[in-house]
Amino acid sequence: MAALFQQHAYPAIDAILASRFRQRLHDPDAEDIRADVAVRLIKRIDRLLESGGADPIESFSDYVAVVTFNAFDDFMQRKNPERARLKNRLRYAFENDPRLAIWGDARQLACGLREWHGRAAHEIPATVEHWHARDLADSVVATLREIGFPVSFEALVVLVAAATGITGEPRELPEQTTAQTPSIGDELENSQYLRLLWSEIGELPLRQRIALLLHARDASGESITHLLPATGIATLHELARTLEMSATELAQQWNELPFDDLRIADQLGMQRQQVINLRRSARDRLERRMRAKARPKR
Repeated sequence: MAALFQQHAYPAIDAILASRFRQRLHDPDAEDIRADVAVRLIKRIDRLLESGGADPIESFSDYVAVVTFNAFDDFMQRKNPERARLKNRLRYAFENDPRLAIWGDARQLACGLREWHGRAAHEIPATVEHWHARDLADSVVATLREIGFPVSFEALVVLVAAATGITGEPRELPEQTTAQTPSIGDELENSQYLRLLWSEIGELPLRQRIALLLHARDASGESITHLLPATGIATLHELARTLEMSATELAQQWNELPFDDLRIADQLGMQRQQVINLRRSARDRLERRMRAKARPKR
């Protein structure tokens, strides 16, 4: 799984995000989307393995591209709902107005007048400075006629957003209305949190590490530990060292994760309630430590 991601998934994800974030891959938002894509891919691959190959992925590179674009769109919808609504309206216009057409794939959508269908997209000229303020579809048609050739759909979205007063840059997410501390499971899907949390997990007593990592699961019941190698936080060998087992032993158990408490109890030679108590103690310690690290310094 780690090799698949390093060799095939991450290069494609990074190329798409670089184009969307104008090469600013160190942007925290880009890192969050990258982690979100990894989570979605891992869940899809896990379902594929569990089904014995039913509903296979025909082209992994194409699937990665689609998931990345979807994750980016979801991100933009959360951070700039006005722009997301505009994009949806434009997409509807191109798919339903007989004068317009949209073509291509998830990597590069082109759009233009119906008679241009299939032609290569070009950059929007800087001379297009105004927006024809009438019905959206009529305005798009008039603007495309002024441009004179197909353009990328994303570039047109940027043009229309700017012309209608919708900023192209995403706005900050609204503050959470709840003051509850996020659960460890929730935070494990946050790439900015992962590396610091992983270092703190390594400081836990061995039995707490085992009770936490072998059981950790997300809301759908899938192993969160599977995310660590795929997101580049810890290799299989580093996980094995943290659990004080051989990499071979961990690899043999990998597809069976997450373990239930009875199996962990059997492995540790203790009662099920003791395993639950170990994990609760581990979570309490981690939450205290992470809150302390997040507290502003005076």
